Amino acid sequence: SYNSAGRPGAFTKTITVASNASNTSLLLTIKGTAAPKPAATPEELAASPRMQLQTTGFAFGKIEKGQAVSRTFTFTNAGKTDLTVKGVYSACGCVTHKASKTTVKPGEQATLELRYTPRSLNQQNETVSVSTNDLNTRTQTIVLQANVVESLTQQNMLREQKPAVPF
Repeated sequence: SYNSAGRPGAFTKTITVASNASNTSLLLTIKGTAAPKPAATPEELAASPRMQLQTTGFAFGKIEKGQAVSRTFTFTNAGKTDLTVKGVYSACGCVTHKASKTTVKPGEQATLELRYTPRSLNQQNETVSVSTNDLNTRTQTIVLQANVVESLTQQNMLREQKPAVPF
């Protein structure tokens, strides 16, 4: 037998059989392909919690570098068992979160508040990954967009055949 646990893919194994027969040693070769274990059975997928986000992104518009802005996203557990938000991650490390519930029962709604504090200038697109126990889609993504400027307090000037006037 061959135990393929943790080793999916093609394999070749040789076995030496020793005996007291006239041919004292015989070499056997076993070749095959071990298929990866499915993440879940169809029954497990059907019984799984299912996170449904109402929206998967938000554009903040123009904001200052370092200015904290937040947006609340609503989601529903459309599955058959309790949904758990395991973690919220962003590559920039500039997004924090607060969930209204840690466990959401089937059919219930909850909110996830994302607080974004940009650290870079210009147009930013931050992808936020929400990890759950939903076997169908383990990670949901939310995209936060912003046009990040150094300062919003700098006065712009408009000239219209008159002295400069701030607007």
